[in-house]
Amino acid sequence: MGTVTEMLRRAAELTGATMNQFLVQSALKEAQAVIEREEMIRLSARDWGWLLERLEAPPLANTHLQGAIVRYQKAQPDHADSSLSLCPIRPLRSDPGDFPPCSRFSTA
Repeated sequence: MGTVTEMLRRAAELTGATMNQFLVQSALKEAQAVIEREEMIRLSARDWGWLLERLEAPPLANTHLQGAIVRYQKAQPDHADSSLSLCPIRPLRSDPGDFPPCSRFSTA
């Protein structure tokens, strides 16, 4: 079909654009495709339903997760002035003595 320039010029002519307009439009389309591919997660209806169920009713924190939270909290400075809370909402164990104090711990 010829050189790259000839191919681009022909494609631009077929779309009624200048070569510069065609190149910019093509680059924008590709940029949008790259951004969408890298920043968006596509889920099937089944997977979306599964994700929503987990967000609305998260599973209980297992002992490994609770241990990791305790180790993390012990390694961190005082978080009293922070809005970040790493306390599980529904702990596996109900004995608050097993874990450091946490205002979000539910012992029910």
